[in-house]
Amino acid sequence: MGLDPKPQTGKITPNTMTSHPAFRLAGTIIAPGDKSVSHRALILGALAKGTTCVTGLLESGDVLATANAMQALGAGIAKDNNGSWEIKGRGDKGLQSPNESLDFGNAGTGVRLCMGLVAGQDITATLVGDDSLSRRPMGRVLGPLSQMGAQSTSDENRLPVIMQGTNNPNPAQYTLDIASAQVKSALLLAGLQAQGQTVVEEPGPSRDHTENMLRSFGAELETISLSGGAKRISLHGPVQLNAQNIKVPGDPSSAAFAIVAALVVPDSDITIENVMVNPTRDGLIRTLSEAGYNITLHNQRDQGGEPVADVTVVYGAKTPLRPPAVRAVTMIDEYPILMVLAAFAAGTSRFDGIGELRVKESDRIQKMESLLNLYGIPTQSGKDWIEVEGSGAVFGPAHETQPIEPFDVSGDHRIAMSAMILAMGGFSPMTIEGADTINTSYPGFVTDMNQLGANILTRKEPIRLVIAVDGPLASGKGTLARKLAEHFDLPHMDTGLLYRATARAALEQDTALDDEAEIAKLASQLEFPISAAHTLRTNEIGAAASKVAALPKVRKALLELQQNFAANPDGAVLDGRDIGTVVCPDADIKLWITASEQVRAERRQQEFSQNGQDITSDAMLVQLRERDARDGKRKDSPMYMAEDALLIDTSKLSIDAALLVALETVERKLAER
Repeated sequence: MGLDPKPQTGKITPNTMTSHPAFRLAGTIIAPGDKSVSHRALILGALAKGTTCVTGLLESGDVLATANAMQALGAGIAKDNNGSWEIKGRGDKGLQSPNESLDFGNAGTGVRLCMGLVAGQDITATLVGDDSLSRRPMGRVLGPLSQMGAQSTSDENRLPVIMQGTNNPNPAQYTLDIASAQVKSALLLAGLQAQGQTVVEEPGPSRDHTENMLRSFGAELETISLSGGAKRISLHGPVQLNAQNIKVPGDPSSAAFAIVAALVVPDSDITIENVMVNPTRDGLIRTLSEAGYNITLHNQRDQGGEPVADVTVVYGAKTPLRPPAVRAVTMIDEYPILMVLAAFAAGTSRFDGIGELRVKESDRIQKMESLLNLYGIPTQSGKDWIEVEGSGAVFGPAHETQPIEPFDVSGDHRIAMSAMILAMGGFSPMTIEGADTINTSYPGFVTDMNQLGANILTRKEPIRLVIAVDGPLASGKGTLARKLAEHFDLPHMDTGLLYRATARAALEQDTALDDEAEIAKLASQLEFPISAAHTLRTNEIGAAASKVAALPKVRKALLELQQNFAANPDGAVLDGRDIGTVVCPDADIKLWITASEQVRAERRQQEFSQNGQDITSDAMLVQLRERDARDGKRKDSPMYMAEDALLIDTSKLSIDAALLVALETVERKLAER
């Protein structure tokens, strides 16, 4: 059985979110596990001899897709009760051909590293991904792997790819045109079973997590610095990896969003704990420090072979950003959020050497231009660069009279989070469509940001919800039902109005109030919403309504109207005296609202007084008791509390307090679905 590629319960994010301007961010969060290290821990654990234990694994869609792939290749993968992951490795040449395609979803790192893994084993596998990943080029990995003896079949070097590995890969020497941790890692993984040295030369620095982790698993590697920042990495094969205990450090690419958020929301002061500060990944921190932004590293330490620190960020500087192009490889994923910071800078920022952003989950340069332009921020761009003209603040489009249109992030998680931070620091809220894509890399993003003081609201997928609110006269059920309907954006029906409207029709036509057949006919002709409903709150109509409501044929005639209303596709809120027992016996939520006779009499008396009608407390109490007796003793649909209804006594509760009690019940019921 495969692992669920979605985040765990409690982390699932709906498709649409709205990020509102924030006033101040403060507090401490822990950076989520690093995605790159998480992928590698799973892959090397699957190759190793023995059981590898991984703590702090990022449980995102990308990483869980890689876990599923390793499981399909024969590794045993399970999460224990303490939240750690155990990987029972297959050892030297122990992987097996999977029975089905390996689906990597949106995981570019996972699929490219797995190509190298399969290339060095005598197995065949078909690798597939979602629409976005299937558009991304794979030739820069497949080409070098073919030199090592692997064979592949694809359509223009894009997924799906059928990989046929080899039991005896060629030790290859390959010089990369562009520094790429994914290509380098794929070659090193394929070279684990080669007889001899696999050598990779890269023109500049790239992420070295694979080298670090291979060494911890027992591989012999040599890294030599060359001129101009180039490096030569040599792996001595064949290698038998041995299981290790891995503690995944925090992801600097994910931490970047909170860092920039604190720099664009005034008066912010936050700390992000456990951030990896590997020199091949700290480009954003170096760029911000050089530009004078208030960012401090403390509690620096080593964790699982990677340098880690806690990062404190304080709002302040407005300096434009112009990082050198050579630094792009150390922070390529952070450029979208850096463009957001550039929008708040006082001057023009320029980012060079970022052509790779054109072929990520989306064309990130184009998407960020579209996003920034929505807020009136001027930009210019070329094939591998962009300029952002910041003015020190982001107010939104000039002369904008309507809210900014919802922004579709095209399945790109980093664009989605960047859009939320932009709105957080600006003056106009932003609705993001397709926002659930953030689960790809940072399932806890909304929780973390709101914990710091952000105001990101989620709109869940439509859930049909029928709420039945019953209770005696003057219990407060009508007011509570209206508030519930408003809260959940559902239509509301006060069923008492149906009987009053029927009674009004009977009085207008001089129909005898005991003429059951004729009044039932009038009831069947009612249309909802009731016209001139404000005219129904008179003593005469109220008294007549009590009489017609006791007629079985009248109740039957109105039952269909009520049930049709409750059948609304989104659901509905209905209140009355037999909603949960007769009208909607299968309602999702049933509430019985009551209060003491004395309190109800006082409320009713006040209502009469506001309508210019005088009545003594004693007389009102008598009326209430008579009404309760009639409602409870009538032969057809007598008033009583449904067995599965929640009783809310409003005698000593304000309507807002009663609403909180009701909402807690509804949310609990929804969570049980």
